[in-house]
Amino acid sequence: MFNKFTNKEEKFDPKLGENINGMIDLFEASHLNLAGEDILDEAGKFSRKILKEKMAQFDFHEAMFVKRTLEYPFHKNLPMFTARNFYGHLYSTNVWFGSMKEVAKMDFSLLQGLHHQEIVQISKYVS
Repeated sequence: MFNKFTNKEEKFDPKLGENINGMIDLFEASHLNLAGEDILDEAGKFSRKILKEKMAQFDFHEAMFVKRTLEYPFHKNLPMFTARNFYGHLYSTNVWFGSMKEVAKMDFSLLQGLHHQEIVQISKYVS
């Protein structure tokens, strides 16, 4: 599937770097590779390089988002431990950031409620 994004030398086309959201998605996808999937290794190296190079062009909030993505890829972390860091820096007028922040807060609250219910259930058996 990723071969359609490569050129004749089987390297990722540099024009892809113009789509930052695509680079973030490509970076995240590269973390789903299995042994022997060299194209995903290349995808990870390529997207990381592009995102680091473009970081200076982003505003503060976008740069923080990209920085966190590079440090904590979604599939290699526990989102409940990084959620507070993520939504704590999203103070933008961008509607997408505001919506994401609200979803993260709701998810965190629901998870806390679930853990509380589990503790109550366990304490009944222990007592």
